[in-house]
Amino acid sequence: MRSIFIDINKIQESSVTFLPLTWGSFDYELLKWSRENSDLQLDSIIAADIFYDSRDFDSILATVDFLFKRHKCSELLTAYHERDERHNLQQLMNKWSFKGELMDANPYITQQIVSDIFRFDQNYAERFLDDAHNIKLYKITRA
Repeated sequence: MRSIFIDINKIQESSVTFLPLTWGSFDYELLKWSRENSDLQLDSIIAADIFYDSRDFDSILATVDFLFKRHKCSELLTAYHERDERHNLQQLMNKWSFKGELMDANPYITQQIVSDIFRFDQNYAERFLDDAHNIKLYKITRA
């Protein structure tokens, strides 16, 4: 899947680091990677639809806080599918000294991009586009 995003966005693979994370878990692999790359400054963390289960929101922001501090990261870019308006990120962002800026998702959610990403399941691509109005793009930075 990651090569699809690199191809679509015409990014040199050497300029991108993929790091699988278990939110809220500062396990051996994460700490080892962080130590081995201690001089690496992260321009952005890009994460898709990570705010799915509200029970995980605090763990997600704890991990983001760790990466921001450890690697002088300036922003988290994430898609957020608003499933329940009672689950508000703002309170937790305040707790972790983050602020969120809502971005316009329309330039990024086009028929062509969605078709490219979900090229093996066009039915899913169509359902995704039908629900795209509920997808919000956030840029999360330090408050």
